[in-house]
Amino acid sequence: MKTLDDIIACVQSYALNQAAAPIVYQIEPAAASSQLLWLPQSFRELVSIRNPILFIFFSYQTILGRAPDQDGESHYYELLSSGRLSLRKFALQMLSSTESIHSNSSIKINKTDRYFIALENKILSVWSGRRGAGLIGRIHDAFIKLSNINSKKIQKNAFFAKQNYDFEMRQEVILSTLKTQQINLSQQLAISSDDIRAHISQQLEQRFAQYSDFINQQLFKINHELAEKIDYIHQQQNKNTLLIQEALDRNTELAQKSLADSAEKIAIMANTNSSNSQAMLYIQEQMLQHLKNSNAADKPATAQMIPPHALAADPAIDAYYLAFESKFRGPEEEIKAKLEKYIPYVEPFLKTSQAPLLDIGMGRGEWINLISHKGLKAQGVDQSEEMIRHCREMGLSVVHADALDYLCSLPEQSLGAISSFHVVEHLPFDILFKLIKESYRTLLPGGLLILETPNPENALVGSHTFYHDFSHKNPVTPTSLQFLAEYHGFKDCEILRLNPYPESAKVPGHDLLTERVNGHLCGPQDYALIAKR
Repeated sequence: MKTLDDIIACVQSYALNQAAAPIVYQIEPAAASSQLLWLPQSFRELVSIRNPILFIFFSYQTILGRAPDQDGESHYYELLSSGRLSLRKFALQMLSSTESIHSNSSIKINKTDRYFIALENKILSVWSGRRGAGLIGRIHDAFIKLSNINSKKIQKNAFFAKQNYDFEMRQEVILSTLKTQQINLSQQLAISSDDIRAHISQQLEQRFAQYSDFINQQLFKINHELAEKIDYIHQQQNKNTLLIQEALDRNTELAQKSLADSAEKIAIMANTNSSNSQAMLYIQEQMLQHLKNSNAADKPATAQMIPPHALAADPAIDAYYLAFESKFRGPEEEIKAKLEKYIPYVEPFLKTSQAPLLDIGMGRGEWINLISHKGLKAQGVDQSEEMIRHCREMGLSVVHADALDYLCSLPEQSLGAISSFHVVEHLPFDILFKLIKESYRTLLPGGLLILETPNPENALVGSHTFYHDFSHKNPVTPTSLQFLAEYHGFKDCEILRLNPYPESAKVPGHDLLTERVNGHLCGPQDYALIAKR
């Protein structure tokens, strides 16, 4: 990578040999240079363009081989217009940038300019005379202004070349618009063809009306068989409900006998009954789903149950992580405010599909609480007894289960959205692989997957703050998580980079090196993958 000091040192070395050829900086071919009628051929011609807008445009085209981006143009225009940055200094900064190394264009610096640059560099490097170097720079600027006898011609060439470039760009926009209109017309023609085919199909259906008696007989037979199967399923459902009720009665009787003398024990019994009610509701939902899917089956199957899994967790550790979240994750109201950004992604689809959202590892339940207050269906699943108790006290619908086991127990295409905030970094890869795979299976077409996790692109996060949590396995990069989702069939993947460090934490300065340091150390601390089924 060439820095400004490297370039000036190179100029100084060549200045010692007057017979040396002019310095040429090789840069990448300009993407739009073929559309320009004129380009500056030398450093002197470039800095002779006194209009800041034209100067910025031709600096990018000549040195970097591309048109300036809007943010860069606005930033440098302000610096040049206010006098905080001279044209000559700007051109040298562009030549020292990383992007200029890969350019394929060339710009020449004559011997006189090399002497001024070498002298300025000598003052800076030997005597640290910044004031003297600034004086040399101003003298160099004045010398360039006085020595350019073709300045008016250069300004004229730059103006007309820029006008011609803008005209060609507008031409490309018009051509693109025409192509888009052509595509829309083709789609309209395709729709008309579909209408014609639909009309022909309707005529064919009318011709086959003579077979209606036979069709009605077959429908009657199918309905009769279906009614028998539904009756059988109802009988099985009644039996299962009776067994569940008997189990609930036994549990209630035992709880009343063992916890009658203590108000605390009575509260525990109520919590147990609530958990049993959750289990009964889950089984009934599974039986209803089974009823819908059993029309083509010879015999109905019993309601699906959650596979056995280890919910083993130390209550003391559960309590620690609840306190850990309160300390480092922040107050629940603050977290709910941060989660508001995801509402526009999930709300339209959940409203139209009426399918629920499942939050994996819901923790304190801020997200499902926010979703529920929007009038949408939401449920959480977590292994932590402490988190389950905390969420049920708020009246939230939660299941105490292993997330992957619970996801495997759900029918295909039964969920409208799946979310998981700061969970994937806790999982071994084989579990994460299966979790993404099962998420795709259980989501409706068009359903959303939202995964938020610490951002290892931030060097402080990847090397320090990530390890505050002892249960973290390893950081997950945005690139790898997006590829894993696309590998399993998700599309329209979007990466949201979130929660950068405040401005007060950044290193002061706006030069390229300082901005790069701030990007690595003070950038977004988290990111979210949003993918569509």
